[in-house]
Amino acid sequence: MSTETEHVGGDAAVVQDGAGDGVALSLDHVVKRFGEVVAVDGISFDVGRREFFSLLGPSGCGKTTTLRMLAGFETPTEGRILVDGRDASRLAPHERDTNMVFQSYALFPHMTVAQNVAFGPQRKKLSRKEVEQRVQESLSAVRLVGYGKRYPRELSGGQQQRVALARALANQPSVLLLDEPLGALDLKLREEMQFELKRIQREVGISFVYVTHDQGEALTMSDRIAVMNGGVVEHLGTPEEVYLSPASLFVAGFIGQTSFLPGRVESVAADGADVSIEGGHRSRSARVDPRVTVGSPAMVVVRPEHVRFSPTEPPAGGGSVPRTVLDEVFQGSVVRYQLQGPGDLRLSALVPLDERADVHAGVQAWASWLPEWGYVLPPASDSSELPPSDETR
Repeated sequence: MSTETEHVGGDAAVVQDGAGDGVALSLDHVVKRFGEVVAVDGISFDVGRREFFSLLGPSGCGKTTTLRMLAGFETPTEGRILVDGRDASRLAPHERDTNMVFQSYALFPHMTVAQNVAFGPQRKKLSRKEVEQRVQESLSAVRLVGYGKRYPRELSGGQQQRVALARALANQPSVLLLDEPLGALDLKLREEMQFELKRIQREVGISFVYVTHDQGEALTMSDRIAVMNGGVVEHLGTPEEVYLSPASLFVAGFIGQTSFLPGRVESVAADGADVSIEGGHRSRSARVDPRVTVGSPAMVVVRPEHVRFSPTEPPAGGGSVPRTVLDEVFQGSVVRYQLQGPGDLRLSALVPLDERADVHAGVQAWASWLPEWGYVLPPASDSSELPPSDETR
């Protein structure tokens, strides 16, 4: 499936994902108001068939409200929601070809696993043979064959989550909606379930729309990610696109860990831009946001895993700034260094253990990065675009 990066806002155009046959779900300028509060502000995007699509953002950004509108639990104030080309904007949840998996699992405790999974197909009045077939197929997809006679209380948290997923899959929806379904699991199990969810989605071949505030989950599982902020989609693209070429300072600061270096643009060309960084140093960046212009203020965005540092000034070519080492933290396979510059501007370096520098707190060193790892963005236009803090996230 072809994709492209979209820098979108309240007046975004629908992002087409090929011909109509390739689209499972469409939002067309959808708005949701609660009184005077605009929770979702004119968002538009398509979800392709067999696509794992994530809505990512902080609390209050509008992602859960969007999911509830897709499920039919909320009605759009304006705009349309189409499922398989059919306007489902005002259909009840049971009338649209979607199913939802909740964080709380919502299993029936008095029913066995098989009875929980059979609940949806039985309500559709399918034959006993077809119900049994769907139960077995769904349990097989989540690798719980042989667990049909157990009760939810006899299962681990991860197994209960799989039962909830199997129950939704048994209805064979066109689109499966998942509302932070891994939030109640411990870290290790959550990481294991991320790969399981992606495997299941590929094997069953239906579209997943996944809501999360966890950047790692979205990057791990998604084919595309819509990063939401203040009720709009700020960036729609592949995990690589939103991580390496974020559409705004908000996206850069929310996705992963980031250092921000303010400066002014000295030149812009086809192969990159030169930025004079505060403190009298220069950064050559191969990747530049198209809104950046010569003479304008800008922000150089650098990921900590792309920063290296040494006691002497490195050769010109990329970016480099002098910094004082604040702290060194051992994190297993990597070592994290916190570096401080003028005006309390900070920079973080994530260095492989075998490249660990022989430095300690209080020592001055040069932080540097290659041209391809410095991304130049325009400054924030308002406070909603600002990074979470002046420090590295």
